Amino acid sequence: MSAFSKTSSPSSASSGVSRELGRESWGVMNTAVLTGRQVSQAMKVFIVSQAGKVADVTLQSSCHSEDESVLKEHIKSVTDNEVCSLLNLGTCGLHVVHGSLRTGVESVDWDISSLLRHMYYLFTNSPARRALFTQLTGYASFPLKFCGVRWLENTKCFQRALQIWDHVAKFLQEAKLPKTKPVETLKRAACDPFLKCKLAFCKTIADECQPFLQWFQASKPMTQYLFEAVEKLLRYLMNRCVKPDLMKCTGFATQRLLGETAITLTERQKLEFIHECRSMLTTMIAKLQERSPLKQKAVRGLSSLDPCVIQHSPQLGQKRFSFLLEELNHANIINDVLA
Repeated sequence: MSAFSKTSSPSSASSGVSRELGRESWGVMNTAVLTGRQVSQAMKVFIVSQAGKVADVTLQSSCHSEDESVLKEHIKSVTDNEVCSLLNLGTCGLHVVHGSLRTGVESVDWDISSLLRHMYYLFTNSPARRALFTQLTGYASFPLKFCGVRWLENTKCFQRALQIWDHVAKFLQEAKLPKTKPVETLKRAACDPFLKCKLAFCKTIADECQPFLQWFQASKPMTQYLFEAVEKLLRYLMNRCVKPDLMKCTGFATQRLLGETAITLTERQKLEFIHECRSMLTTMIAKLQERSPLKQKAVRGLSSLDPCVIQHSPQLGQKRFSFLLEELNHANIINDVLA
């Protein structure tokens, strides 16, 4: 995510500029910094001059790049190689949350992604196997495709896996299937008494992160809301694992499934599972903090434009606005007099 500016005539910039601004300083702010679009898709930006004139331009390559040098080269390519000042807002918030959930799940030895992929490909493009599954189990729903990039969008995949897992386990036991790696992986998973608990816990965390995904997957400027939203998400996750007794809150679905398996499980096994849940959360939180936009002073400063901050905490808003002015001045976007 980025904002950048330069001082020169914008008529020499990209052909996508729709309005002539004249010879004056102007800035470019990415209006799609949190859309979550693929990097190959075009992203809309708008140009704002100090005189209040605006123009539109479309950028065809990525503004989500973690490498600042790559982003600077892209800026030069759309501004005829003229030097620009870059205001760093950090990595895209959507990518950070997707990646933190993935890192958390992969930090524990659950292998959820492989399980869900093998479940999906066991039945996809195989009408005969689907018919046999329906015949043996009396169930006509099948696994959904798992996305290994946008992890927050896998809530429906987790839910479907929970619904049909007992039927899949029965199918694996009764059907004559070839001894392939996917089938053997699924058969080993069928022996895990905690499997449905693990799926339920992953779904609970993904469900709680889902509002963040839906809110910021928009084509309008949302950066002013980013600081409060990420901070709220971090507080929620920390409240689940900062204190050991709080880890009892693994979610109602997980607790119910743990209760259903209590007959065959020892107390030690249940405690080990809860410890794994906590380990997953702490790893996810650490990743979220490491790559979080909260580390960027400009993001904190832009939160001063949040209407809730302006209305309910005007003094805090003024303090944060001073951070924004400081960052804009440091990036040579505004001078000392204007700041």
